[in-house]
Amino acid sequence: MFEYEVVDVLPIGDRCIVFTGKIGKGQVHVGDELRLKSPKGEVGVIVMSLEPRGFRLAGALAGDNVAIVVEPFCLDDIADGFVHVEGITYQVSALTLHG
Repeated sequence: MFEYEVVDVLPIGDRCIVFTGKIGKGQVHVGDELRLKSPKGEVGVIVMSLEPRGFRLAGALAGDNVAIVVEPFCLDDIADGFVHVEGITYQVSALTLHG
């Protein structure tokens, strides 16, 4: 089981969405399908890349701090899980990626 507590959400135009946080359980790989859960609902996303500190990995494990880059989707579907802070940054209150 994979679990990742999201700290920040950064939509990059219509190209991708970047989640930052720490892997709590399991592992994740590029190409994995994950479920993003918030108090409002659930959305499926595909991992496009994993980027800890500016370089790319094929996979990451529990305990790793990593940015998970996913395909773009409508953030309104899960909007109750975060609030807009500034520019393209969102402060997350309750989002978790599961796989």
